[in-house]
Amino acid sequence: MLCHGITYDGGGPDGLRTVKTDANGTSYWSMATLEDAQTVGDKVTTEACKRCHINTGGKVFSPYGTLSKAFKYGTDFVAESYELNYDTGDGTMATATIDGDVHAAAGITCADCHYAGEHKVKYGHHNVSWAHDIVPDDFNCSSCHGNAPHASSENAFKATFDGHADFLACQTCHIRSTGGLVFRDLTEPIEPYGNQHFYGFRDRVEYGVEPEYRWFNGTSGGWEGVLEGPCPIGPRGGKWGYRRGDGSKITPFKRYEARVWFDIGFGNAVPYILKDFLVDGDLETAADKGVDASGWFSKGAYDFEFRKSLGLVFAFPMICPLKLNHGVQSGKNALGYDTAGCNSCHSSDGNFWTYLGYSSAELQSLQKNR
Repeated sequence: MLCHGITYDGGGPDGLRTVKTDANGTSYWSMATLEDAQTVGDKVTTEACKRCHINTGGKVFSPYGTLSKAFKYGTDFVAESYELNYDTGDGTMATATIDGDVHAAAGITCADCHYAGEHKVKYGHHNVSWAHDIVPDDFNCSSCHGNAPHASSENAFKATFDGHADFLACQTCHIRSTGGLVFRDLTEPIEPYGNQHFYGFRDRVEYGVEPEYRWFNGTSGGWEGVLEGPCPIGPRGGKWGYRRGDGSKITPFKRYEARVWFDIGFGNAVPYILKDFLVDGDLETAADKGVDASGWFSKGAYDFEFRKSLGLVFAFPMICPLKLNHGVQSGKNALGYDTAGCNSCHSSDGNFWTYLGYSSAELQSLQKNR
């Protein structure tokens, strides 16, 4: 029903999927009606996917776009730009313009790219996802756009752009900005308030965020400690791609920062069983069960509080670049087409070159205005 029901609106007031309690005190999700069930039968629509993934992040179900915090905020997959009023995380309200996406405008649905058959979903190439169903092996822009994607462009420099596609991911020029969740404190559960049912996290949300750029080949994995200035030191979330030899291209990412509990004994962030954290607000049990389930701790049952008292577990700042795929712009809205042209990147301004590993001599040449 959640995926295939056309008229399903969550079963709660104002179209919200809510938790109800029966006469025995048992909690359950609000349900669909028989009339809703009779609308099942067609393929999954983007609108249905966004019942959970509005703004491309796990939200509490809201078909009308009511923003209830749950997991990761991202960039919404919409055909037309729209204004969004949102909470920055501290109760301050702000307004942002969410960019449309040319693929959404062309009628492409979430399922067109993410469906893997047999009711399985494939995630995009993403070097910080900690859980996957199926990851596409070779899906990339050339699958649809070929190896000369600018051939039909009216821009006089289209040959230069096609040459740049050898070392720039298409998203680098065609996604101008991003936004959503930029910081989350995962160290303590926040009590629910109002009509909320689950404990939450302390978040910071921003839109109109400039991407950061790194070499990435779509398959890198593992952990890599990174020093980005004096602080913080944290895992990049996946092995850094290289300028030569591994097929990497310069790719845009959103910087996501988190504050986590880190256990020096097994050298990783402490994983949680989310039911104990989100439903019960029980950090200790969530951590103990999470580590036991991970298999990372081999010295008997894990004891989060005891190891924290010994100084083996401590709060730690972590940085993960999140790969960008939605909010794709075309034509004059793409990077390099506007009045700045080539100098959108070929300039000493901005952060384009920060993490790309070029030498000072190379940067002196690359950052000269074109």
